[in-house]
Amino acid sequence: MPSQFKDIDAAIQGVFSTITVSDLGGGANIPVPVFVETPDVEEFSKRSYPAISIFLESVNLDLDMEHTVPRETVSVDNNTSPPTITTRRPAHWYRVRYQVHTWALYALHDRDLSRKVENRLEPRDALIVGNQSYWVFRDDCISLDEVRRDRQEYH
Repeated sequence: MPSQFKDIDAAIQGVFSTITVSDLGGGANIPVPVFVETPDVEEFSKRSYPAISIFLESVNLDLDMEHTVPRETVSVDNNTSPPTITTRRPAHWYRVRYQVHTWALYALHDRDLSRKVENRLEPRDALIVGNQSYWVFRDDCISLDEVRRDRQEYH
C-alpha cells in the first residue's frame, strides 16, 4: 500500500526529532525543533535557532521501475463467457527527494547539529513508514552560511 506524503514527512521528522545540542556553557542539552517546510510565521514570528527544516524538493516518476511489478488479479468471474477478469495495476514508483536544513547562530551549535543530522541515517539506509520500507540515499552536504545584518547565520 503506497504511503501519503504527510506520513513520509512525519517519519522523516521523527528521525530527527530527538536531536539535542549542548548549550554554549557545556551544560544542559537544548532540544532542537524540527519543522516540515518553512515554519508558519503566524505561529513562529521569528526563526528558531537552533532548528532543523525538512523540505520536499522534487517528486519524479521512476520510469525504470514502471513495469517491474505485474498487474494484480482482483477477481475472476467464470459465470460469463468469456470469463471476466478484473485486474489492478500496481502503484507508480516515484523518486522523492528531500532536503534537510539546519539553522544555528553559533558555530558550536552548527557543528554539533550538522554532525548529528549527518549521522542520524547511514549513507544508504531505510525509513519505515507504516508497514512499508523506503530506501534513503544521502547525497551531499552544502554550507549556505550567510551574514544577516549584525549576526552570522549558519545554514
